[in-house]
Amino acid sequence: MRITEILFSSIRRLNVDYSNDFRQIELNTINVFIGENGSGKSTIIDMVRSLSDLSVIPSLAKENPLSGAPPFYLVKFDDSGSKFVSMAGPSDVDLCLTKYLSCRIEDSNTQLFLGDISKFNVDKNNNILKGVNFRLTNEIYYRPCCTPSLEKANKYYIEELNKIENKLNGSYNRKINEDGSLKKSIPVNSNNLIAAKDGFIESWFEEDKSMSNNLPLSWFPSGWRAYAEITSYLRDCKKGSVCLLEEPEVNLHPRLQRLLLKRIEEISIDNELQILLSTHSPAMINASFSDQVSIYHTQGKTVDILDNEKILLDDLGYKASDVFQTNCVVWVEGPSDRIYIKHWLSSFDDKLIEGVDYSFMFYGGRILSHFDLNDNGDDMISMLKININSIIVMDSDRKNENDELNDTKKRIINSCRDGSAKVWITGGREIENYLNSDVLKRSIASVHPHFYEQIDTDKWSNVLKYLIKKDSKTRTADKVKVAKKYIENCKNKALYTPELKKEITAIYNFITNARN
Repeated sequence: MRITEILFSSIRRLNVDYSNDFRQIELNTINVFIGENGSGKSTIIDMVRSLSDLSVIPSLAKENPLSGAPPFYLVKFDDSGSKFVSMAGPSDVDLCLTKYLSCRIEDSNTQLFLGDISKFNVDKNNNILKGVNFRLTNEIYYRPCCTPSLEKANKYYIEELNKIENKLNGSYNRKINEDGSLKKSIPVNSNNLIAAKDGFIESWFEEDKSMSNNLPLSWFPSGWRAYAEITSYLRDCKKGSVCLLEEPEVNLHPRLQRLLLKRIEEISIDNELQILLSTHSPAMINASFSDQVSIYHTQGKTVDILDNEKILLDDLGYKASDVFQTNCVVWVEGPSDRIYIKHWLSSFDDKLIEGVDYSFMFYGGRILSHFDLNDNGDDMISMLKININSIIVMDSDRKNENDELNDTKKRIINSCRDGSAKVWITGGREIENYLNSDVLKRSIASVHPHFYEQIDTDKWSNVLKYLIKKDSKTRTADKVKVAKKYIENCKNKALYTPELKKEITAIYNFITNARN
């Protein structure tokens, strides 16, 4: 059973306007609702929660809908079933308008209830609505935002933490030697965390590798506990259920938040769960770009698919200096370099996303002399202040093997030796000298119909220079047009020299390390 869409009008602050139109949200497998406090995240979750907990219903109606139309919501399912609730002022004129509601509840067009209910007296409503139940094929589970509460590990708790043992700060991996190699002798149970007697957990830490520590669950970091409580909770949910999570990122730092959303997706696929979760965290925006995940921006009156991250970050109160809006910046001289590098990177991993995993910035030739990796005063622009994970790609501009690099390039290389950034100086004259000569020749000929032949093709030449047949005059091909045609002629297949593959591998590793 899956919820396909939710339709609503005048539910709390959502869709409160002067028209009688309703709003609708089409749901995916995992649905992330992100926005500031009071923007409607919990309202969406509560509409679904009310299907299994009718006491939520009175809290949902807008008391004075501007349109004059009664508040309602309709939840549709993939089995063509639907659950409908509408509310208005009390039908009994003797009842107080501010304390009672007239409520109609329908299940797939079959009326289950029509009458007045209290807005505030839960016990009274439980008696009035006794015996009223939506017919639900599967369960609806709800987990509110809370601090870790378990005092004893449940069935999946320790297993979930051991799945991310290399991300648990300070924990000791008993399978790996100091040099990173696999140990020859590995304990039968080599997990970092092992269930012990009396609810204690046998734990291994970096600063005490010779023996374990037996600790109660309450002594563990709150983030570890929150992660394990949420993931083990989901694994315990009935297969095919709908699971509602309020702000699961609480207590988690950004890396654990991203790991959590990834793990939620894995569990939802394994157990056929549908997830609705609310969050304030921008880390959750970039955590997953799977087709299984949809991200919605709640804005008080509206709920829409996220299409403008800047507006969202403004709503949440983040400043540009608070977050890096891409994980890594690749500095290149011009747009043709971007075209080639993006093409080569995609052959390593076609799931890398420009603008999230990495972005390009152009420094335009001699303008590079105004940049530096470090903050060296007002006369220089620090690249690392724009993004701490920076890759600088520079053409050597050498015309032969013995030519020296200019002073700007030497300065950038020297300032990079502390490992804070990566520099790639081309092995030949410029990045075009890595290209396959046959494909490049065809590309220049396609872009320039008067092309006759290239002048030179060695690694120290300007390989974009060519002759035209009619008068043997020298021309220089258009860098960007040729780059686009070259990629097209490669038919999405990267053509590497050994040197190029080594450099792209290093860039790819730098980007993935920044992401992880």
